[in-house]
Amino acid sequence: MHRRQFLKASGALPFLAYFPVGSSLASTSAGKVLILVQLGGGNDSLNTFIPYADPLYYQQRQNLAIEAEDILQLSTGLGLNPAMADLLPGWEAGEMAVVEGLGYPQPNRSHFRSIDIWQTASDHDEFLQNGWVSQVLPDNDFPLNALVLGGSPGAFNGEQGQLSATPGSLGDLQEAYLPTGTTSTSAVEFVMQQRQKYNQAIALLGEVDFSSVQLTTEFANDSFSLQCEAVARLLSADVKPCVIHLSLGSFDTHSNQRNAQDNLLSQLAAGLSALRTELIAQGLWSQITVGTYAEFGRRLAVNASDGTDHGTAASHFVLGGSVLGGLYGQAPSLSELEDGDLIYTEDFRRYYRTLSDWMEWGTSEQLNDFEPLSFL
Repeated sequence: MHRRQFLKASGALPFLAYFPVGSSLASTSAGKVLILVQLGGGNDSLNTFIPYADPLYYQQRQNLAIEAEDILQLSTGLGLNPAMADLLPGWEAGEMAVVEGLGYPQPNRSHFRSIDIWQTASDHDEFLQNGWVSQVLPDNDFPLNALVLGGSPGAFNGEQGQLSATPGSLGDLQEAYLPTGTTSTSAVEFVMQQRQKYNQAIALLGEVDFSSVQLTTEFANDSFSLQCEAVARLLSADVKPCVIHLSLGSFDTHSNQRNAQDNLLSQLAAGLSALRTELIAQGLWSQITVGTYAEFGRRLAVNASDGTDHGTAASHFVLGGSVLGGLYGQAPSLSELEDGDLIYTEDFRRYYRTLSDWMEWGTSEQLNDFEPLSFL
């Protein structure tokens, strides 16, 4: 099915759509797609990628710690939460990278401020309007340049704004009102341009019979797996936004963390594993890179409610057919803390720079000073 045919079919697909954001950078991504997964609320990466060889992990975590015999070993000293067993085939195939110790100087523990920093690639005391993706996203005429299926669209905020549809069937979308005539007012002209782009997208999406898209992989029925299934349907229909945003949460596990986090990590692994299986079958996997992010990690010590409180540095993972699997960065010390928090070892903007370079987007003022890592 070709792109125009897909834009006939997706009327049955529920999602939030965000269409082209402004950028002066040209794209040479050749069909590549970046999928960002927001772990909303701040995932505890110490119980995701577990430093089981460090006795301080067990001393500080007590009954929250995952026993060494249950851990899925990734390397000497580091193991995967057993709830994420569905991702082991990707790791064993060399298609999964774990980037340790991501953070930034003078970290902020506020959900709202820290996610803003992560989504704009700003310094701790810098307030930006443009999301980090919109700073590097190519400018083209395709009316589905960036797509949000879940989570906050802050990474896509751009100078030309973003157009969105409410969740539900795209068949129910209505075109925006466009009055005739001209205007000399720049603000009104800006709004009219955005409405025109939105209507162009609606017109294309209304032409498609999405039910003709056939998948060979069964996806679970939880909200995250449904997002992953939607991605598989989009890509199988040859619709390839430059970037797609998914989300899962909340990982804000201040109490009774173990069951809640394990359940979320299981959904994360199952959804991405099914997506990987489907895209391998379609021959598309080499064009896809999936990267997780969150506003912060959690503190080392368990709290009185068997949970963890807002922290700073965290590990994240990248999955894809072009990923050079393994461990990257340096694990933060569990003995040298700052006010009880892990001290970051890799600036998160190096992580973003690597993703941007792989997409062949070039760089931006926020990313230019950061050297890429080598996981792609």
